[in-house]
Order: sequence, then structure tokens, then C-alpha cells
Amino acid sequence: MWNLLLIPQEFCALQGIEDPHLGYVYHTGVSLLGLENPTKEVGRLETPFFWPAHDWEKMGLVKSLLFLTGAILKDESRYIYYGAAHNRIGTVSLDLKELITEIKSNSHERKLQYR
Repeated sequence: MWNLLLIPQEFCALQGIEDPHLGYVYHTGVSLLGLENPTKEVGRLETPFFWPAHDWEKMGLVKSLLFLTGAILKDESRYIYYGAAHNRIGTVSLDLKELITEIKSNSHERKLQYR
């Protein structure tokens, strides 16, 4: 599932990722997509944005599961709300400018593959 955040000149895409290599841990990745052509990925974090770290995120109906439910922008911070282990709701905040700078420092150009 993708959550798109409109930012100046681009979309910031937050997506849930299932990683079977980590024992089916569900974490969150982040990409920047072109505003005029959202199939063009401008950059991405090569490591998970956030993942189950607390016991309450790891233990529940579905273990080690994070899924995004929404986001709001307040000042320069983005507050992201997420479900954890199908049992709880959490929030994480981030500085949007810092995140975009980090993504662009890892930037590359490639077309997204859709199935």
C-alpha cells in the first residue's frame, strides 16, 4: 500500500514492505516520485524508514507488522500514523526537509515497475 504526500515539485511515497528475509517483518520504505510523471522515481531510501522496534509493535494479532494509516503536516514536521501488529496505533514524526535531503543524496533515476 502506498501513501502519497504532495511536496514541492515531487510526491513523497511511503510504502509498506514485507521482508521475508527478516522473517516476514513488515516495515516502511520511502521514495520520491516525479510530480509530472509519478512513474519516474527520483530517489529512495535504501534502508527501511522505520520498522517494528518496540514490543507492542512486534507482538499482537500479526507479529512484527507496521502499516501506514495517514499523515498530517504541522509546521515543517510530518506526523505519520500507523497500525502496529493489528493491535495498536502509533505515531512517528519527522522533519520533512531532512528526509528529502537524505533521499536525494541517495538519488538515482529509474522507472518504477508496476504489476
